[in-house]
Amino acid sequence: MTPPPEPDPLVSAPPRRRRAMIASVVGALVLLMTLLVVGLVRGQVGVSGNVLVPEAQRSAAGKLSLPLLSDGPLGKAGTEIDLAKFRGRPVILNFWASWCTGCREESDTLNALAVSAGKQGVVTLGVNTRDVRDYAVAFAREQKMPFASVRDRSNEVSDRFSVAKYPETFVIDRQGRIAAHILGPINDPQLGALVVGAVEAVL
Repeated sequence: MTPPPEPDPLVSAPPRRRRAMIASVVGALVLLMTLLVVGLVRGQVGVSGNVLVPEAQRSAAGKLSLPLLSDGPLGKAGTEIDLAKFRGRPVILNFWASWCTGCREESDTLNALAVSAGKQGVVTLGVNTRDVRDYAVAFAREQKMPFASVRDRSNEVSDRFSVAKYPETFVIDRQGRIAAHILGPINDPQLGALVVGAVEAVL
C-alpha cells in the first residue's frame, strides 16, 4: 500500500509560522538580488551574457596582427597593426561589419566613447570582419569613425575571439588581458554602462 504523501510544510504550518517561512523566502530572494547587484558593480556579474572580468581571472587577449582598413590615425591602408604595440594602454576592441544593424545603432555612442576615452590614453580599435572591403570603407566614412579599423579578411581573429553576435566589444587592460566582453550595441544603456565601467576599471 502506497504511503500517503508528506504534507507540504508551508501549507500545514500554523498561520504565524507560515508567515515567518514566507518572510524567510522573500528575505533570501532579496539577499540574492542584492548580491547580484553588488556583483555587477564590482565587475563580477554580467548582464545577458555580457561579462566584466575580475583582474585575477583575466586571460590574455592573444595575438592580433591585421592590416588597416583605410588611411587613418595609425597609418596608411594595408599597414599591419599589432595589438601588442598598445601594451601599457587600455584598448577598446570593437568587432563590426557594414551589414550589421546594431553597429550602425551604436555608432554615435561608440564614437563619443572613443573620443572621451582617448583623452585618458585609451586606444579604440575597430575590427571589420565578414564584410566587403568597399562597403566597410564606405560605412566607416559614413559613420565618421574617429578611430582606426583593421580588416580581418579571413575571419581568423573574429573566430579566435568567438565573435558571433555583432557588434561585440572587448576591453583589453594594460597587460593585454581581456577585462570585459560585451555582446550587442553599446547604445543600450546597460551595455554602455558596462563598457564605461570596464574602461574606468583598467585606467
